[in-house]
Amino acid sequence: MIGSIIRRFVKTAYIAIIKDGDTCDVCVKILKNKTEISRESKRFSIQTRESAKLLDEFVKNLLAKYSIFYTATIINSINQGGVPGCDKKSFEKYEIDTTNASVICIDKKWSIFASNYDIESTQKEFEELGGLDCLFSSIVVLKSFFDSELDSTPTMCILKQKTSATIAIFTKDSLLFSNYIILKADTPQGEENETKKQEEKIFGEEDEFDEEKLVDLDDIALDLKEDNSEMSEFMNIPSDEQEDVSTMSIESLGSDLRILDFVKTSLNQFYKNPMYESSFIEKISIADPYFESPDIKNLLENEIMLPVTHKKIELCDITSDLAIEEVLY
Repeated sequence: MIGSIIRRFVKTAYIAIIKDGDTCDVCVKILKNKTEISRESKRFSIQTRESAKLLDEFVKNLLAKYSIFYTATIINSINQGGVPGCDKKSFEKYEIDTTNASVICIDKKWSIFASNYDIESTQKEFEELGGLDCLFSSIVVLKSFFDSELDSTPTMCILKQKTSATIAIFTKDSLLFSNYIILKADTPQGEENETKKQEEKIFGEEDEFDEEKLVDLDDIALDLKEDNSEMSEFMNIPSDEQEDVSTMSIESLGSDLRILDFVKTSLNQFYKNPMYESSFIEKISIADPYFESPDIKNLLENEIMLPVTHKKIELCDITSDLAIEEVLY
């Protein structure tokens, strides 16, 4: 009660911080009496100590500027997900042990969960900033982003990030299936091994990709270099920039192929595993914060034979909106 009265007269900052590989997005929305009066967004590269220092200084200056602030992020963990239903039997049906996990029921119809270990690890990352106030599931982000497009027929929604991908199959009112995968390691090797040990203790090992199913990237790299060489001669692109183009193309294609394999695996689980109440998926909707691989739409449409939409998502912005909703309403 006292907090809500104070927020009527004092500016409150809602700061979302989204770390994804070598990139970190920070956005802040300033509200007074539930009305937004300003906003600011910045994207930082955190490849070097110097660039990471700029990020640290920017966030700490924000915290020093506002006496009331809330921090928010999304959890990046293989030990998270969602299931239809909210009772204990729902988790037993999907063979999920929530003994060492936190569970939240959404709209009394479906649930999200994450391991306590990974929640605590995420919170520790924010200790120097005074703690973390709001931690969101990427499944909730997908539901919020695509909610106006959902209806009674199932839609496969995908959040495509640099280091991970989330799949959630939704109807307007329900979650039917979810899946999550780490595409690229985001921690040092030692920490990664320790995290994997913890994950195995809590929920068991993640299914591995069948690497034989993937196209040989070395062969593709050669083709791309040849194609880019011809194009660059026509456009007079310097040789050092040619190499950057080739590298970006290879990385983008590799990520797209893993997304394709992830989609195929998830569809196979959804349709063939009797524990899921599956019905025909009519479309695929991709939310992409970077839009660095526009060919993912054609790749999925050609391979999966379903219509695909590919949209830019301001992930940091929507996370701060979720924090505002969580705190004020």
